[in-house]
Amino acid sequence: MSQSQTWKGNPAIEPFLVAVDSLSPDPANARFHSALNLIDIRESLTTYGQQKPIVVRAGIVKAGNGTFAAARMAGWSHIAAIESDLEGAALVAYAIRDNHTGDGSEWSQDVLGAILSGLREDGFDVEATGFTEAEADALIAAAGGPGDEPDDEPGADDDGGDEVPMVGFLRWGTVEVPMIESEAAGLTALYDRHVADRGTPVGFAASLIRSASAL
Repeated sequence: MSQSQTWKGNPAIEPFLVAVDSLSPDPANARFHSALNLIDIRESLTTYGQQKPIVVRAGIVKAGNGTFAAARMAGWSHIAAIESDLEGAALVAYAIRDNHTGDGSEWSQDVLGAILSGLREDGFDVEATGFTEAEADALIAAAGGPGDEPDDEPGADDDGGDEVPMVGFLRWGTVEVPMIESEAAGLTALYDRHVADRGTPVGFAASLIRSASAL
């Protein structure tokens, strides 16, 4: 890569660098990326570099439109891209399938919390993972991390005395579930991330149900 080129990434994909100006986003891309989501992708690129190529066809980005847009935001002159061998309807279907495959995956909250706890203990900045400190705190606490006592009854302190104050309720239909501060913070963090990613609160309850079903 010449000094006039701006890019950061895995040296293994450097041979696939093409000029950003030679590519265009897919005008038929049905996947919406919010401004916050693009900022998140840009932060990942500037922190870790590009680790996998985007997929293009005849100068049009077919997979990795979010990465392409974030690279432009970061001021990169080049990006690693590979040319797809698909054409016509198969190429269109692949682009949709590539975007859709991530929709069926869910976090394992306990595993994620344990990983974040380990990173924090190693002195790593957990916000570099894309989670805020508040989100990490809630996930670590939910996983029984440092400072959490999972065997205690909810609402009681370590001595079994005064109750922990409730800060809100989770309501649906006739059901009303009280929440302590850490639970409310965790739920709020998940809600904010859902709205930032989807651009709407619609579907938030469904994502909670899917997450619970995966446990």
